[in-house]
Amino acid sequence: MDAFYERLIVRAATIDELLSDNFEVLPGQKGDADLAARRLAAWCQSSASGDWSLFGQRLQRDGWAIDGVLKSFATVRYKASAIQPAWVADAIWVEAALQDREIGVDHSDGEYEPLAFEQLFKPLVMQAAEFIWSGLDRRTAGNLMESARACLRHSLLRELCDLCAPAIYEQFVIARNAD
Repeated sequence: MDAFYERLIVRAATIDELLSDNFEVLPGQKGDADLAARRLAAWCQSSASGDWSLFGQRLQRDGWAIDGVLKSFATVRYKASAIQPAWVADAIWVEAALQDREIGVDHSDGEYEPLAFEQLFKPLVMQAAEFIWSGLDRRTAGNLMESARACLRHSLLRELCDLCAPAIYEQFVIARNAD
């Protein structure tokens, strides 16, 4: 597996995934311990409103000790023998679609107000539409007119832009301020 996806699996892993047998703990550094402590505190805050005794009971119920959780939150590696999470296949096609500038154009251009960074996400939306419609038989797919499909594509595009625009803009600000 590509090193990018190996890092992605580790960085995007859920708590349950990190604490599973699919990951192995590696020796860490001081910075890793600080990160692990912040992750543990955030988990305690979100699951037990910051009540450490209640959180300790929750960990105990699930068979975890705080020191073991801290190690898993610090530095881990995805085991080569483990089956990759199902979401990795989606991450692969999404990443490829985001880099593909040759994917067909949405014919609904001009019918909607422009969206922030829409050109970045149009290839992804077009690929997602192809993926969805290719999985349906012709009769089922024929139940929606092209205008309805265009509306669905635009709805997905709007959601992606609304979700991602603040993070993209933040990176622009950071890059601008670095100059």
